[in-house]
Amino acid sequence: MKITKESTLPIHSILKTEESTYDYVDSFFVQFLDEDHKIEFADISEAFLQSKPGWISVLMRWRDRLVKPLGLKTSKKSTEEEIRNFTMEKGARLGIFHVYDVSRNEVILGENDRHLDFRISIMLEDHPNNIKNLSISSIVIFNHWFGRLYFMVIKPFHNIIVPEILKGIVAKIESENEDKHHQ
Repeated sequence: MKITKESTLPIHSILKTEESTYDYVDSFFVQFLDEDHKIEFADISEAFLQSKPGWISVLMRWRDRLVKPLGLKTSKKSTEEEIRNFTMEKGARLGIFHVYDVSRNEVILGENDRHLDFRISIMLEDHPNNIKNLSISSIVIFNHWFGRLYFMVIKPFHNIIVPEILKGIVAKIESENEDKHHQ
């Protein structure tokens, strides 16, 4: 599975409207086959919530311990039931993520904090020949020097975590599709 990183947003992303105001942007893309045209955005958003590797949760707990004394927002651990019942609706919140916007093929998650504001786009696009393009894009707005310093420290982790999440989403989708074919 080939994951590509770019420093621009997908052309049709909702985040394009905020493009002139960000300090950092990246997009990670992966393409996969959807021969039966059964994969919908709801499948992607569900897989996003359920396919995070355990080591990412460990990193987030460490992050929360380190930044709490600095007055930064921390994530509340979500229960399996909360994750299972969560719907990607504008205004909803799960853990560190607030849902800012939703379209038929994209959701914008993020948070505003003292040091920086961030938005994450999860987007699914159809391409010819039964190919789907899945992207996770991020924009960051630094609110002061500490936001720049903080992001400089977490950026290497971001560059590892986002591709792993993409891989997890695709693996979950492909596994579920495989299970449907064998039933």
